[in-house]
Amino acid sequence: MKIILADDHSLFREGLRSMLEPDAVCFEASNLSEMLDLLHDHPDTGLILMDLKMPGMVDFQGLETVRERHPDTPLIIVSMHCEQDIIQTALACGISGYIPKTHSFESMRRAIDLVLSGTPYVPQEALLNVNSPLSKTSKLTRRQRDVYERLIKGKTNQEIADELYISLSTVKMHVSTVLEKVGAKNRTQLLADSRNIFD
Repeated sequence: MKIILADDHSLFREGLRSMLEPDAVCFEASNLSEMLDLLHDHPDTGLILMDLKMPGMVDFQGLETVRERHPDTPLIIVSMHCEQDIIQTALACGISGYIPKTHSFESMRRAIDLVLSGTPYVPQEALLNVNSPLSKTSKLTRRQRDVYERLIKGKTNQEIADELYISLSTVKMHVSTVLEKVGAKNRTQLLADSRNIFD
């Protein structure tokens, strides 16, 4: 199996490589551009292990780009960031698992084996307070968060379109998705729920 190791810390990549070889052929990337090039050159890649914060990654844009271009390739985020909202947002982008770097290599290997068997791996950190109002907003993508932030300020669809430089029809699509993801029936309920989050 071909595995891409994408992380800007060479020592960490070496650690992952030593853990995975000789059971897999590993290719290394230190930034998003190198990783996308490897995916282009090796379309039969069986797994991606990717850091969430490396050169080329802007918020969740880089992750969304990888998912859009290679939706069928299993992808595991391996990151120092263990905050619940970050993990849940990454999961909402369609990743196969999220492994905190605080885990031992042995724990990482078990998580990787679980993903390769077809079972998503979700760390304990992501399971806490999953029904809280804040966890609902963590399901939103970066663009949906942009729309959400303007919705709770009372902006109209046209104002949102003008501020984000997107079409009115795109705004309407995002508004519908945002309402569905946060469990609000309409804008009025969304505004009421948002007060519970930020008060």
